[in-house]
Amino acid sequence: ITHWTFLCGAAALAGVPLLAGFWSKDEIFAVLYNASQAGTHGGVFLAVFVIAVFSALLTAFYTFRAYFKTFWGAERFPEEAGHHPHEAPPVMAWPLRLLAVCAVFIGALVGPTALFGGYLHHTVGLAAVEEHGLAVGLMLLSVAVVAIGIGLAWLMYVRSPQLPEQVASALRPLYVASLNKFYFDEIFWAILVAPLRGLAWLSSWFDRSVIDSIVDGAALVPRWLSGVPLRLQSGRLPSYALAMWTGLLVC
Repeated sequence: ITHWTFLCGAAALAGVPLLAGFWSKDEIFAVLYNASQAGTHGGVFLAVFVIAVFSALLTAFYTFRAYFKTFWGAERFPEEAGHHPHEAPPVMAWPLRLLAVCAVFIGALVGPTALFGGYLHHTVGLAAVEEHGLAVGLMLLSVAVVAIGIGLAWLMYVRSPQLPEQVASALRPLYVASLNKFYFDEIFWAILVAPLRGLAWLSSWFDRSVIDSIVDGAALVPRWLSGVPLRLQSGRLPSYALAMWTGLLVC
């Protein structure tokens, strides 16, 4: 059950024709390609289109890499899984079956019929949405991308399991960069986290050393005045009367 439902989900995610992912990916390709043919910012949309095609190939590749490494070849059970992982119990198996059925059939139901687009058109009011016809060339490109991605995954992890290590050795700098997530964490730290932490430390120091000093200094003034020998705040009525008469005479 887990194997076949995983395969259904993997195929849909990779964009195998007629499954759910195929139609959504085909729509994205069509919109980007049509935008790239327009006069305004056509080059930008063409670059995004190329990136989308490459991303679709990577999606098919890494999805079926996970599938082949999990369900094909020699058994590789991690220690935390025990001697042999058990099949999904009914409380998990039935949701898996339901998701697999949707992954397989929902695309064919709403893709060619455009039911979902019509639903959005009538409920959300997307009157300006253009209906794109079937672009055979883009559909063939989409199929080719899926086939290449799955084929590469099969070649590298089923047919020739030693190939990934050879590729990693041949492309060592790129492999190391990929292994370290292309250093996005380090770049993010250097560009955002470290400067913001420095700003936070500077703000904290300014608050302690400058703001607090000003506030504490202002509090010292009445304390200093309270130590003057002429104590006006003595609590004695004659002293208050004398201060009032003195002020009146000065004015």
